[in-house]
Amino acid sequence: MIKNLLLVALTFAATSVFAQNSKVQSAIIDQKYGDLDKAKEAIDDALKNEKTIGSAKAWFTAATIYRDIASSEKFSKLDTNALAYAMMCFEKTTQLDTKGEYKAQVEGQSLVMASILNNDAIKKFQAADYAGSLASFEKVMLMSQYANDTNTVFNAALAAQRANNTEKSKQLFSKLLTIGFNKPDIYRGLADIYKKEGNDDEALKTLNAASTAHPADVNIIIDQLNIYLTKGRQQEAIDKLEQAIKLDPTNAQLHFALGTTYDQLSQKKIENPVLKNIKKDMPAADVKTQVGNPISINKSEIKGGMVNGKPGKPILKEEWIYDGVKISLLNQKVSMVEPIKANNATSANPYTQKAIDNYKKSVELKADYFDGNYNLGALYFNRAAELANEANAIPYNEAARYEKALTDANNVFKQAQPYLEKALEIEPKDENTLFSLQQLYAKLKMDDRSAEMKKRKEDLKNK
Repeated sequence: MIKNLLLVALTFAATSVFAQNSKVQSAIIDQKYGDLDKAKEAIDDALKNEKTIGSAKAWFTAATIYRDIASSEKFSKLDTNALAYAMMCFEKTTQLDTKGEYKAQVEGQSLVMASILNNDAIKKFQAADYAGSLASFEKVMLMSQYANDTNTVFNAALAAQRANNTEKSKQLFSKLLTIGFNKPDIYRGLADIYKKEGNDDEALKTLNAASTAHPADVNIIIDQLNIYLTKGRQQEAIDKLEQAIKLDPTNAQLHFALGTTYDQLSQKKIENPVLKNIKKDMPAADVKTQVGNPISINKSEIKGGMVNGKPGKPILKEEWIYDGVKISLLNQKVSMVEPIKANNATSANPYTQKAIDNYKKSVELKADYFDGNYNLGALYFNRAAELANEANAIPYNEAARYEKALTDANNVFKQAQPYLEKALEIEPKDENTLFSLQQLYAKLKMDDRSAEMKKRKEDLKNK
């Protein structure tokens, strides 16, 4: 009796396995004759059964059926995610195929699937369906052999970036760097994402890594520069600009940017270290310790006063000249520290001449560079206005000194003239240039030209 029951149980098990295998075979036949709806139903049933869920053949069959569904106009609506499911089935086949019976077929089919998905992703990208393109590229990446394929990951990153999918973009650009695809644009793309998030520190960290990997890449240097300028870190910006100019010396925009940076620094209230650190009665040796050797030294002697009816020892008088500062010393001790006033465009500010030099270089390299011409003209104009204000502050009883100061101011106004006129030639409708020239001509007593600028400016407003 026990033997009979065992026989019945074995027969039932065999029948069950046979039934499920027949489902797989039925699916294959239905697929062959194009009845993909029936094939899908049969293979789905087979994969729900514990007897065939571990069969490599069943999963391979499912993969090919779902692949065909995805590419069929008639049956594609059966499962809109058919292609992704087919890929998963191929992966499952590989896991279960311990004997390698389906290895060659899976590899071949995977190439076909990847090609289909890749083409679909490219078409969607070209049609500006960036989210759809990203989805297709990600499906390709589900295949183990394409998970770290640099071209696929890169294309997916671009699609994510265009789709404004920040998190996915960040993830994919980071992955590219992790798998060794450290091209300059990858670093720059990742840094750009951080910048858009307002995370300048992380953007700069990424660009610094990029600069280490690609020290001669000008675009990386410019990206670093833009962050430094935004954050007001001018000295670091200057260092990056000078580095970029060495690599690309004929780039007018780089010289203009360097000029602008020095110009900004020149307009700041700079605390000169000499004025800050040097105090009255400080010994000469301590002065050198604090601020270094002077640019020049002027020495003279002053007769000493009478001491007990006899002439005293002469007093050594010295003037030590530093950048924008004069230190007066008597017998090797500081008696006075004062800024040096200049009567030209450079002024006592150490950054102004550097700004002028770089602005000039930018317009030498690109004569029709509006920004370079305008900024250089504006720099001269502003400096001339400072000198004119200083002249106006001179007392009435010092006529000769006033005339000299006014002449100095007008000479600097004249330096501004050709650059502002060139800027207007390049951009005839620029209101700022018209206004600057109106004021400039008035300062130089060129009243007809000043009136002309005023009229042109008013005509623009009335249009």
